[in-house]
Amino acid sequence: MESIRGEFHDCKWDMTNLMNGLILCHIGIPPLGIRCVYIVSTINSMLHNNFYEVIVSCYPVCICIDFISMLASFIEKEGKYLPCKHLYFIYAKRMNCDTKNFFIHLPTLSWNKVHHLL
Repeated sequence: MESIRGEFHDCKWDMTNLMNGLILCHIGIPPLGIRCVYIVSTINSMLHNNFYEVIVSCYPVCICIDFISMLASFIEKEGKYLPCKHLYFIYAKRMNCDTKNFFIHLPTLSWNKVHHLL
């Protein structure tokens, strides 16, 4: 499964170390619809706060423009799936994952993987 991860994934992962981010809220929703919702605050280069909702579930999602654009091209089969830096931020800082956890690079997660992460 090593082929799932590529240089673009590594670049996004490395960006999480440079992010000035903070997890403001964490809401866990129990089974059957197991998922966690995070509110992430980041400060951009112009010192403005940006807030993003990140949902870790069987279909991980972020509301940032990078993720939405990537998802649109992925659905239309014009691009590859690439989690945004906010998803990687949650995986790295909250869930203690690293790039060796190949499943964090996938567009869908099994219920067992979600349960393991949460």
